[in-house]
Amino acid sequence: MKFRTGQGDLWNLDRVLALQAEEAKDIEGAVNLFQEALILSFNKSSKKWNATNITNHKSVPWWTEEITLMRKRINARRRRYQMTTNNNDLRERRKNQYHDG
Repeated sequence: MKFRTGQGDLWNLDRVLALQAEEAKDIEGAVNLFQEALILSFNKSSKKWNATNITNHKSVPWWTEEITLMRKRINARRRRYQMTTNNNDLRERRKNQYHDG
């Protein structure tokens, strides 16, 4: 039995599950229906998060993928520069790369 999202189905869900549990004819079906209802309830009540919500910087209309890539490159150069501590010549080169963009 597939659970549908109509108002009548939501209203009668408890009664349907109780009847199936009492009759004990199809406990597996009742458990599946209950699980489906729980998942549906959770999905309707929770905010959806995915990778684009976290990494996509398009909260302003002018933000582009090119800006995202440029930002990642400059951050990588900054980290590389900051992590170089033993070799002063290499550190100076990486500093120049970071500052030149």
